[in-house]
Amino acid sequence: MNIAELFKQKVDEVQLINLPVNSNYLEVGKSIGYEFTQSSSSSNEVSKYIYKEIKRKLQGNDIDNNQFDNLRKQLLIEYFLDTKNGEYVKYIEVISDATRELNSYVSIGIQWDDVLTLVSAHANLRTYDPLANIDDIYLKEKAIAHSIKYLNTKGFETSLVNGNVIISNEVQKRIATALDVRF
Repeated sequence: MNIAELFKQKVDEVQLINLPVNSNYLEVGKSIGYEFTQSSSSSNEVSKYIYKEIKRKLQGNDIDNNQFDNLRKQLLIEYFLDTKNGEYVKYIEVISDATRELNSYVSIGIQWDDVLTLVSAHANLRTYDPLANIDDIYLKEKAIAHSIKYLNTKGFETSLVNGNVIISNEVQKRIATALDVRF
């Protein structure tokens, strides 16, 4: 099973992001073990804590930054192919935002369960919507998805693996032949 499939399986197991929104940041903070002090009593403080915990829990040497970027790219392209995949993008965007300085991550396993629970708690804070400006930010991934859709509607089979479009040699020859005929 590739990294994207493992990630989606973990997200499906957690499935907390669709629970009713808990707008009370105090309850969200308490549910994840955040200890409030007199100087820390805002949803922003809880959000910072969640980000810090996500980063701490994902530090490791199993998944390098390139693999993580490919996972993100895979999920984004899948989202643009079919927006029902938005939940996965919500999770990966929060994780990516929280772990900007990490060069490598732990492998997808039990540690990720805690992280995905934290992402769900962050979603309950509703400090921002990870999908709000996605169409404007990820133009490359959107263009790739549209190209995949176009090729597939024209009968050219493609697949997406680790964020890369895979086209067999046979299909590449068919595409080249179709282009030669047109020009």
